[in-house]
Amino acid sequence: MRWLVLSLGLGACLLPAHGRSGMAIAADTDPAELKRIQDEMKAAEDRRKALDSQTQSVEAEAGGLRQRLIDVTAKVQAHEEDVNKAGVKLDALNALEKRLTADLERRRSQTGDLLAALVRLQTNPPPALLVKPDDAVSAARSALLLSAAVPELRAQALDLARQIDNLRDVRAALITEREKLKTAQADLAREQTSLNGLLADRLARQKALSAEAGTEQKTAADLSAKATSLRELIGALEKSAAANMPVTRPAEGPPPAPKPAPKPVPVPGQTAPKQSETPREVDPLDLPADSPLRTGTPAPVPAQPSAAPVTAAAIMAAPTPSLARASGGLPVSGRIVTAYGEPAEGGGVSQGIVIATRAGAPVTAPRDGHIAFAGPFRRYGQLLIIQTAEGYHVILAGMDEVTARVGQDVLAGEPVGIMGSGSSSGPQTVSTEPVSAGTSGPILYVEIRKNGATVNPALWLGRR
Repeated sequence: MRWLVLSLGLGACLLPAHGRSGMAIAADTDPAELKRIQDEMKAAEDRRKALDSQTQSVEAEAGGLRQRLIDVTAKVQAHEEDVNKAGVKLDALNALEKRLTADLERRRSQTGDLLAALVRLQTNPPPALLVKPDDAVSAARSALLLSAAVPELRAQALDLARQIDNLRDVRAALITEREKLKTAQADLAREQTSLNGLLADRLARQKALSAEAGTEQKTAADLSAKATSLRELIGALEKSAAANMPVTRPAEGPPPAPKPAPKPVPVPGQTAPKQSETPREVDPLDLPADSPLRTGTPAPVPAQPSAAPVTAAAIMAAPTPSLARASGGLPVSGRIVTAYGEPAEGGGVSQGIVIATRAGAPVTAPRDGHIAFAGPFRRYGQLLIIQTAEGYHVILAGMDEVTARVGQDVLAGEPVGIMGSGSSSGPQTVSTEPVSAGTSGPILYVEIRKNGATVNPALWLGRR
């Protein structure tokens, strides 16, 4: 009981103090101040929501810009293919026209002699036996001459008519192809202007993000300064990526060593054949000082050996295997100058492919990937390395300008660079002329590597 009384007394003593404290707080709190704080909190929340909405809008706009870039670039490259195809057809038609014209000129004198002989036979026919039966020998001789000459004249006349018809078809096809080329060039120029505007828009956006990409760009530049070859650069990039990125898949070991070929059984009296020397692998950028990839000077495109077409229809229906098609997976449209495994400039065999293209042509990412390196490398111009999710490295060299930045994720078909004019001097120009045999212009080197080994780009990029 005493404990209860003490407890109640203590509680009674505390109650007034607590009540006074609550009233003091209530008295110190200004309703206007409370409303101001609540208004500021609401304004901050509104700003946060507006920023979130703005961020989503910017991201959606950036995604739309990327898709427009891909779509417009695809149109540009499709028009490039049309221009190049028309150029190849025109080259073949022009060559056939020259050959047919020269052949007709060469046969002009022969045809004139034959026509003169026909005129003489018509004006001086052989004597008839009924009129001059005593001139049977002359009549027989004339008949023999006619029997030998007329079929030959008829055959030559038919052949001449075929050649004239063929020449007429060739000239008609030339007119058609020139119109196609003119239309394709106009379409290409229009889409190129649209692409240039989109690229300028993206470049402005990238400048705003340049501070964020500065660290990755500096890392790539440091690796480039230390590397002495393309192989070393890729190895350094792989080590840097492995050190800074979590492991998302099991590490791939080196490819299994090939089984040794069985030794041939020696035959008595026969010398053993010498083993063929293993082709020396050449770093594609280790080229002579006067190499086009080093100096940037235009490289002449050799004519592709092919059987000469006979008719205009054959030319129009003939395939164009020497053309590089971006629609087939390659990063640029043009003409394949050097294929994988062919002799390289510096000796040995080529570890990639060389494509002659037009000035100002867009270069696209052939596969989805991550930009591992972008910038100049060892005096060989702008170099771009795209790393794919499968562990492949796509190397692109010879561009005048790289429009992608290190650390950027790119989609297949997205523009990553622009080809130059093929000359180390003079302003950047954009051409709509076809890339035909015998012409010169900028060249793009394409190489694919995985685990240090090269892969045929034409085969790998052709697999969609």
